[in-house]
Amino acid sequence: MTGTNPANNSPQLPVRAPNATPDQGLHDTASDVVREIPDLSSVSATLKTVQSFIRSPLDVLQWIAAETGDLAKFALPFGSTYIVTSDSEIISQVLGYTDKGSSTNDRFDKSPLLVEGSGWVIGDDNILVASNKKWNNERKFLGKFFGRSRYEDAALISQFDDAVLESRDTLAKKIALDSQGSTLIELQKELSVLALRTTMKTIFDIHDTPLNELEEVVHHSRVIHTVFPLETLIPGDIPFDSLKWFSSRAADVVESREYLKTFAEKIMSKVEANPDNTSFVRPLLMRNIDRSEAMEHILTIAFAGHETSGNNLSWTMTAILQNAVIRERVQQEINQIDLSTPLALSELIERLPYTGCAIEEGLRMYPSVYLLIRRATEEVEIPTRTGTITIPDKSEVFLNIFNAQRDESVWGIEKTGYPADKFCPERWSKENIAARGLTSSDLDLFTFGGGSRTCIGMHSFKALALLTISHYMKRFDMTCDFSLSQSDVVSDFTLQRNGGFPTVVKSLES
Repeated sequence: MTGTNPANNSPQLPVRAPNATPDQGLHDTASDVVREIPDLSSVSATLKTVQSFIRSPLDVLQWIAAETGDLAKFALPFGSTYIVTSDSEIISQVLGYTDKGSSTNDRFDKSPLLVEGSGWVIGDDNILVASNKKWNNERKFLGKFFGRSRYEDAALISQFDDAVLESRDTLAKKIALDSQGSTLIELQKELSVLALRTTMKTIFDIHDTPLNELEEVVHHSRVIHTVFPLETLIPGDIPFDSLKWFSSRAADVVESREYLKTFAEKIMSKVEANPDNTSFVRPLLMRNIDRSEAMEHILTIAFAGHETSGNNLSWTMTAILQNAVIRERVQQEINQIDLSTPLALSELIERLPYTGCAIEEGLRMYPSVYLLIRRATEEVEIPTRTGTITIPDKSEVFLNIFNAQRDESVWGIEKTGYPADKFCPERWSKENIAARGLTSSDLDLFTFGGGSRTCIGMHSFKALALLTISHYMKRFDMTCDFSLSQSDVVSDFTLQRNGGFPTVVKSLES
């Protein structure tokens, strides 16, 4: 179902079911109805938006949603136009038509705001922000290192297992030295270190990184992520270094940035010194790319991967631990599985179905990257079931993933059988999906993005999550003396909990 956009004589985008790919789930649209975008361009609204985005982007997204619902726009005094949406139909289409690699389908690009921010931390020529042609080329190359088929190798999953067990046993030794027989940990730090250790072993094929170095990397990454929205989200017209809040932390941020770059250089040196290294770095260098570009790839994967993985695992494990019924079901399932023999990822998923459902639910409710930003490369008309919206050329489109994945009309009782604002793993069970006449594509998530820029770490995360939850809950009794309320959800670059994730841990076995 296509039409013609009279403004640019290009085909209209097809209308799709929420979360479908551009060519799936076409349905009827009110094509002759113009859907107006509520405008928040008043002086007070503009000032509130700019000032608040610097500190907490999610707060602003929630404020906009409260003011206008799932769609809004505003223009800043220096000419930038912003579209903000949590409408799953619109999000799906924007992601589906980002960097497709063809002039017909390429309607959106990565946002210059993201390029400026990540360029300041990582560099301007990495896989996170590369141009669409470069992205598609690099993605094909990286596919064999991050694609689903690689995780069907039980030997690779065994490396994941080794990393998780090393972290688990380190924690067990710490508990054994405590006179109380238990210890208080910050769960996000624990799981971020674990995720980084896994990255070093399974992605970079480096197996001897000391614990104190892993902890330092996690610390410096957290410093960067805390201020990352400032450079990523505000317009370049505002002088970055003159902002008082950032200036007070400038020395710490510069120190952390230099530490991370030194760490990436150390990874490069270790890979080059070992002719048997099996990571993507050696074949990457054989492609005759610039050394600095290879360094950016290394830093992107090390920097971005462990933060988002550790973050989402913290939310998911806490949600499991705080619900007695869910906890018991997960515990029973993992107690029945023998992890002493390496399993492929598909086998892990098959043997841990309920745990897998809990992981999917954690990804839905607590997306680490709660906001995605795209820029329109032309004026784009997007048909929806309630009318067609027009996104102006060069608009910055803010995709509110957090709200979209808690939308009752998409994820709630009528469609899935469970409230959208509740942590309910049963939502994802094969039996529930079949009983409601759904398909797996009806419950696609935006947590890993979508379209051609879907996160390359998706399969790696699922292997890590299944093994971490299994090994930690088999070995430890873990208690969180706080509740997961929406009022405690805050944000910097990733979704955070105000107060962190303090967790008391004691061993269940010696």
